[in-house]
Amino acid sequence: MKRLKKTIRILGLVFAMCFILFVLNALWDGLFAYIMPWTRTLFADYQSYNSFLADYHCYRTFVKELPTDATEPKYYWHHESWEAFAAYSTILPEGTFKTLSDERQDFFHKQEEEFPTRIIIHSLKDDGYCYIDDPKWCDNEIISEEELSFINKVVGNPEAKDQYYYLVVLCINNHDTVCYNGVILNDDTHEFIEFSAEVVNHDKWHY
Repeated sequence: MKRLKKTIRILGLVFAMCFILFVLNALWDGLFAYIMPWTRTLFADYQSYNSFLADYHCYRTFVKELPTDATEPKYYWHHESWEAFAAYSTILPEGTFKTLSDERQDFFHKQEEEFPTRIIIHSLKDDGYCYIDDPKWCDNEIISEEELSFINKVVGNPEAKDQYYYLVVLCINNHDTVCYNGVILNDDTHEFIEFSAEVVNHDKWHY
């Protein structure tokens, strides 16, 4: 009888601990993630990074897999309140750099054609360069240069911002937030960057 009571007591404690862990996990996903800022930069590889972002719909425009000859990857993810920011960078050989850049630009334009809530707000044409320290496509009432400063976390040479330019930027309008997804290139270093910034939709929220 004593052994049975002890077993029941142990099972009760295990159940209670599992329940507490379940509640804490639910609170983290449903509440704490919106209150407590969280930044992460370490990932085993691009697959684990992309899988981590899978729960956040704004990042589903990121390339599914990096080319096999991609090197020196850098990752960044930050989440706070109603906003979230993600970016990664990698160095590519010249041929791969050109091929992937063309593929991604075509992909973003197809997104605009297929989804009415997705609008191209910048796309490189001829010499119409827009550099990361001068985002002409931005409406400062929606997203500011300060909000875009997270891109500096993954660029290889943040001091030489005049080398980094936007290839294409897509705006995704959701109910409460707006997502800015795009590609940044550096022709000198063959650096390829994708980014996503999810910010409050000021057309829906009024202060």
